[in-house]
Amino acid sequence: MFRKTFILALGLAGALTTHAAFAGSATGTLNVTGTVTNSCTTSGGSLSFGTLDGVTAATGSGSISVTCTNGTSATIALDKGLGSGASIAARQMAGVTDNTKSITYSLFSDSGHSTLWGDGTNGSTLSYSGTGNADTVPVYGSIAASQHVPAQVYNDSVTVTVAY
Repeated sequence: MFRKTFILALGLAGALTTHAAFAGSATGTLNVTGTVTNSCTTSGGSLSFGTLDGVTAATGSGSISVTCTNGTSATIALDKGLGSGASIAARQMAGVTDNTKSITYSLFSDSGHSTLWGDGTNGSTLSYSGTGNADTVPVYGSIAASQHVPAQVYNDSVTVTVAY
């Protein structure tokens, strides 16, 4: 009896684990595609002139972060900022406490302060080629001497535009 049950169990286990026989096979191709498009982003940045005395000329440097698809050609432009009466050549940092007072400053794309960084209509834009990584792009600034402004914090917000 034990032998019969054992053989029956082996036969049943074999029937449950047999593989189905296939009559043939066919092959085909799965086409896989993806398109990389030109794109750019900027997270802006900052530039600080540090502590000023309102009399002495000052320079400062900072940076903006730009990321473009590898090989994407772009231009980076900076607008005149939000200061009242500002222009590309004479941007205005307004006083935080008394916004009727301001400090005139300029932004440049080179450390020698010879290429005024503007919006493309006034001043130059900066040519840029994307690497696919977040790149740090330097910004240089200067403040002329003898502005004779009262002590307070001064600031401005300049829009960075990356055209590609």
